[in-house]
Amino acid sequence: MGQGGVSPKVPMPRIYEVLDAAMKAGYVYKADTIEALAAKIGVPAANLTKTVADYNGYCETGVDTEYGKAADMLTAIGTGPYYAVTGSPWCYSTCGGLDVDTQLRVLDKSGKPITGLYAVGTDSMGVLFSEEKPYVTYGGAAQGWAYTSGMVCGKAVAAYVAGK
Repeated sequence: MGQGGVSPKVPMPRIYEVLDAAMKAGYVYKADTIEALAAKIGVPAANLTKTVADYNGYCETGVDTEYGKAADMLTAIGTGPYYAVTGSPWCYSTCGGLDVDTQLRVLDKSGKPITGLYAVGTDSMGVLFSEEKPYVTYGGAAQGWAYTSGMVCGKAVAAYVAGK
């Protein structure tokens, strides 16, 4: 579970209380059938039904041929009720951005700084999803990083230009 997540066997005693509150707020939808859930969330019922059937097939075989999900994380979708959670795309970092050192110098493939090349903010977050680096992986991290990296980089660039 390197990037968060919860094992399917972890008890969540307040889950229905949380789901009820989210339904009242309009963030979660509930239905007794997959088809009814599809209607509530505005997607073609045939597509959602096929997606669930495909996923359950992966659970049966223990091999997720679509996304490569680990077999121990595959849990079949059984009988209802079914829930759908709304979401919005939100970029809070760059996955695969440039890797930098503590002075925000961009690193080459061997991990050495490239002279005179700096990166800040989300462009310097190549380290975000690396288990080798101690950076956090939650939303909002980029805002603080943008401010801090801008300041640190500004000082490093000033020193570089001054020849220090």
